[in-house]
Amino acid sequence: MRLRSMIARRVPSPDALRLPSRTHAEPGQVLIIFALATFVLVGFIALSVDAGFLMAERRQTQNAADAAALAAAQSLYRAKKGEIQDAATAYGQLNAGLSAVVDASNPPLTGDYSTVVDKDDYVQVTITKDVDKYFVGALYTGNWSVSASAVAGVEKEPGNYALVTLDKNSSPGIYMNGNTTIVVTGNQASVYASTAVNGNGNLDVTGSIDSYGSVSGAGNAPNGVNEEMPYIPDPMAGVPKPSIPGGPSKNGCSGNCSLQPGYYDNQVIHCKDICTFAPGFYYFDDTSVTAQNTKSEMNGTGVMFFFTGSSYFDSKNGEVNLQAPATTPYTGGKDGVVFWMDTCQSLIDFAGNGDFYIKGIFYAPCSEVHMHGNPGGEAYYGQIIVGTFDVRGTSDFALTYNEYIETERPKVFLVN
Repeated sequence: MRLRSMIARRVPSPDALRLPSRTHAEPGQVLIIFALATFVLVGFIALSVDAGFLMAERRQTQNAADAAALAAAQSLYRAKKGEIQDAATAYGQLNAGLSAVVDASNPPLTGDYSTVVDKDDYVQVTITKDVDKYFVGALYTGNWSVSASAVAGVEKEPGNYALVTLDKNSSPGIYMNGNTTIVVTGNQASVYASTAVNGNGNLDVTGSIDSYGSVSGAGNAPNGVNEEMPYIPDPMAGVPKPSIPGGPSKNGCSGNCSLQPGYYDNQVIHCKDICTFAPGFYYFDDTSVTAQNTKSEMNGTGVMFFFTGSSYFDSKNGEVNLQAPATTPYTGGKDGVVFWMDTCQSLIDFAGNGDFYIKGIFYAPCSEVHMHGNPGGEAYYGQIIVGTFDVRGTSDFALTYNEYIETERPKVFLVN
């Protein structure tokens, strides 16, 4: 009994076993915790303000770099490389501010377009700009700036050119005079002049009128009138010239003529009445092909004429009806060529009152081609690629575009 009572006295009460409470903080502790939390919160707010402003400046600087790259590429497009940096700086600082540092590089210094084969056709613009600090400056004193880069270049798109002039030294490239209109029809059919387009006639197209120089006399051009375009390459430049056909030289004729394809060397073909050309390839070397008057005709279906040496062609007042062969008449050639003047003849003159219809590619890259008079109906179906082109008279000149050979139009693109 005594032992049990002693054990009972040594057992602590439930209250004695309860741990001290930690749920009741002292007032001073709460203030310290609140101050620390407020400091952290203010820090996050300050950081978000500066970071948000930095991101906004980054977006604006990227937009400025895109605009500057396009402007710099426009200078490259117009063959004015010396103006690339000035154009980039003007547009870059216009959009990013005068304090922005703008660097233009042609070709690009970094990225995918710094290693491509045609890298000289691209411009890289990098813009760097210091950004104002608001709250972060209290904790950070280093560089606080944004940088953005963009690449633009001159690439190619389909030209859809029905009429192209190539002579860079003679102006205008396309000339219209009198009560005449050059009417170019067909899907997106366009024209390109290597110098200027002018005269007191009209030029109507279903695509665009593009010119290295100025344009006057433009009529309908749904896709626009574009001046100061860069030179476009001769689309026929890669087509090899034909070789002299085998066999002896054919004989010329005067009067009513029936001619066979082949090699004509130092001959005269003078059509007083009707000249009929059998289908095939005609190689004229130092040979003249002429008509006499309005009663004269030159007819040929499935023919290709190639003129070299001192050869020339003059239809006078006669009628002309020539249509290209469906396939190329010689190895390595281009199908659809009906007329190739390789002599740089100063003038090819379709004059007077004769009708004419030519189907195919009319190619005289360094010749001056005149169409004039008061014909009953002039018509081309295909493409005309000549040195310069001159139309005069009182009737419309009709050209229906059919693409026998691809043409290209340069255009500026933002690529990166």
